[in-house]
Amino acid sequence: MTDAIPDEVLLPRYTNAESRFVNLGEQRIHYRDEGKRDGRTILLLHGSQASLHTWEPWVELLSMDFRLVTADLPGHGFSSPIADGNYSLEPMTRLIGDLARKLALPQFTLVGSGLGALLSISFAARHQQDLAGLVLVACAGYDCDDPQLFSRTSSQSEARKELEQCYHNPSFVTDQLFNRYYELSLRAGNSDAQSSLQKHTAQYNLPRALRDDLKNLKLHSLIMWGQNDRWLPTSVAEQFHQDLPLSTLRIYPRAGHLPMEEQAEMTAAGLKSFMLGTL
Repeated sequence: MTDAIPDEVLLPRYTNAESRFVNLGEQRIHYRDEGKRDGRTILLLHGSQASLHTWEPWVELLSMDFRLVTADLPGHGFSSPIADGNYSLEPMTRLIGDLARKLALPQFTLVGSGLGALLSISFAARHQQDLAGLVLVACAGYDCDDPQLFSRTSSQSEARKELEQCYHNPSFVTDQLFNRYYELSLRAGNSDAQSSLQKHTAQYNLPRALRDDLKNLKLHSLIMWGQNDRWLPTSVAEQFHQDLPLSTLRIYPRAGHLPMEEQAEMTAAGLKSFMLGTL
């Protein structure tokens, strides 16, 4: 079993001048608030076993036009695990609202990838009035789970092969990219958080009530998908498109489960067009 990696090792490697921490009750959240301060606000939520770093290509490409707030979900990156280990949909959704209120975000567009996308649906169903738009990137929910990658028992070679499956082109996984994913998964507390999260995976298959809420959303939405997603086929994207009344679907070639990383320029241009109403 690989030992947990302490913060004093990881913080200098994976935080920067934009990194901030906020306490939401017992929960400590790592976030970054970047870009055009008076621009339209976008809040971005990553998927299972990822971190806010997954959005860095978009932040670089879009920061001249928009305010971009990225955050580590509980038990991911540098955000603390949930104290009682309850990673079910309701408390995780509540934390999104707590963060938005703490940061005094104006009406914002909510973007989620994988698990973060499903949490975005859950938030939109409860707080539609707070949102200007909804963007789902490779969303889990229709009898499909966000990929569960390496655990503390995985060897580095096994972990690298698992991460490579998230991309259309395995060579996209450089040593730097792999080390970040792998080392942050081994941050003290994160591995246990992943085990707790997996106990609630059944709740992440769109409960019937949430499916009904989805069909009643009166919110302009963008669905973004990699054509070569090995985890969630494009048929899932089409199902979301069918169920979301005011949705636009874009499927990106030469992209896997993380199109915002693998096809950053193409997907960032799509998001910008959606934000400007020109998609």
